[in-house]
Amino acid sequence: MFWYWFLKIFAGLVGLGLLGLTLPRLLSPSGTESSATQIEIEWERTPEGMKALLETQADEGSQPQTFKKYQQGLTFDSWVIVPAYLTIFILLALHIQKAEPSLPGFYLYAIIFFALTAAISDWTENHFMRAASLTGITQAMVDAKYYANLIKWSLIAAAILFSSLALWKMGKVWISGMGLVDFALLAVGILAHKILFVEWGFSSMGWLLLLMAFLL
Repeated sequence: MFWYWFLKIFAGLVGLGLLGLTLPRLLSPSGTESSATQIEIEWERTPEGMKALLETQADEGSQPQTFKKYQQGLTFDSWVIVPAYLTIFILLALHIQKAEPSLPGFYLYAIIFFALTAAISDWTENHFMRAASLTGITQAMVDAKYYANLIKWSLIAAAILFSSLALWKMGKVWISGMGLVDFALLAVGILAHKILFVEWGFSSMGWLLLLMAFLL
């Protein structure tokens, strides 16, 4: 079936891209000394802290308000990353429902609902992050950005959890196990406000997608 093979190939390509995007910084000893990651900016709670993080994104020789690299990252996230994970979750939910019709339809609807709401929260977050970088940064902007970010990561984690439980029932133990590890990393990061765990959870989604590409 076309969409099944599209899911496997697309998951593999996105997984490779995600690992290439995240692993070099996470594994670099000097990674923490470079400019702030978008995830670090997402979790910042104060205007002063966000301004300090955003200034690490300013191009050399430009005004801090420019933030060209940061703006490009938001555009890439909105038009590439968000549609990619939304597409994968929807196709995965449809595949699970078709491959294992005995599973309650609740799994299908829950995964799609979590993924769609996470995507809307992601776009909302990017809107406020962009507004904060182009105008004065207010506490209201930072709060809106932060809570949209919190909802986004919580629902991505929920979508991964429900997908993993469904895949476990289908006998896809390796994929399900990696999904549960990924969920655990994100859950610890969200509940304990440990940004590094969120970053590793985001990166681990790459391994999860590669396992889907080969073992689904």
